[in-house]
Amino acid sequence: MKTKPEEIISKASVTLKRKNSPRQKKEYLPLSGKVHPAREHKKVNNKDSIFSPEYTVTSTTDGNGRLLKNVEVICCFWGRFWTRTSPAPSPSGGDYANAIQFMLTGTYLTKMSQYRSIGKGTLVYCDFNDSSDPADNYTNADVINMLKDRFQHSGMPNPASGHDRFYAVIVPPGIRNSLHQYAGEHGSFDYNSTKAYFAWIGNTGSLTGHDSVTKVFSHELVEAMSDPDVDNTRAKGILVNGKKSDGTAVNNDEIGDTCNDQYATVDSNGVSCTLQSYWSKEDNACVLPVNPPKNSSLDIVAVRKIHSRSLGLDYIDKVKALSSGFTYWLHRSEVVDLILSNNNRFFVNGDDGTRSEVMVEHHYIKTRPDWSKRDNLLSLPTF
Repeated sequence: MKTKPEEIISKASVTLKRKNSPRQKKEYLPLSGKVHPAREHKKVNNKDSIFSPEYTVTSTTDGNGRLLKNVEVICCFWGRFWTRTSPAPSPSGGDYANAIQFMLTGTYLTKMSQYRSIGKGTLVYCDFNDSSDPADNYTNADVINMLKDRFQHSGMPNPASGHDRFYAVIVPPGIRNSLHQYAGEHGSFDYNSTKAYFAWIGNTGSLTGHDSVTKVFSHELVEAMSDPDVDNTRAKGILVNGKKSDGTAVNNDEIGDTCNDQYATVDSNGVSCTLQSYWSKEDNACVLPVNPPKNSSLDIVAVRKIHSRSLGLDYIDKVKALSSGFTYWLHRSEVVDLILSNNNRFFVNGDDGTRSEVMVEHHYIKTRPDWSKRDNLLSLPTF
């Protein structure tokens, strides 16, 4: 079964620390591509955009290897679970695709441009493979063989020269890769003399949390874009070096590993999902670019309302806002914080030509009163 991304969205609206040997007491040796489970207590506040890495970073290197500058993501939901479960899975494949679309086309990847002008991505295809089921303890070879079979017997786009295609395989909840200690891994294989880049993503059955699909996918996405040829020892991509608090040297970490425990839950078109930060050389910090820049202005174009029985009125719970070509879905408390702490300004445009600024009053938001009712928050479309 196959579904184009616009169809599926509409339905929903590594590191391995080796044990130190006598010769390697103070060296941290990564096996690139794999992601450790994150520590739940290390999650960051979703109003933050810059925070500290896992260790002191001393350098960021570019080995001039290949980068996926215009990544084309192909999702593969592997197993009959996705199409034959009754009631339908929740989160659904559409929910995951919606969140992935948000990562690729929103502000999340904007800081990747510092690395040889890596651009945004595109969700080009979503495949529901209900012709086979992943077995518990499936291997990387199983994933590769499954993808090769889909290349030959489904409408899944094949690897092609001139295309930065990245195949993200999402398994049913509870199905584990043979590498139990990891939550996901990215790598590559050859198909018809073309390199195919892929990742398998573990599934906790949730869009949110420290090992959720979206958290792990975001980790693997930025690493695959910045260091896709993990097995190439000669031409590497963007790698990070540093030193841990106990003096252990960190060499050749990928930009997701450096920030593995720094993540937050954000709102993606009304769907909450957890995303991980990634290392930014120019900021010398981990970044999670999901909020608007400081001092910027935004136009609110839709709202989500909640009715308060005790107050006997409706109030705004979430907003959809536009700025500089980007869309932001923000909780009311985030709007309050952005106005008070980030110097952002929010406006409502009436269809009668009026424009009213949003103000904060007792931790709620409202438009400044004027003679028109067309530029009132409560008059906007709902989502």
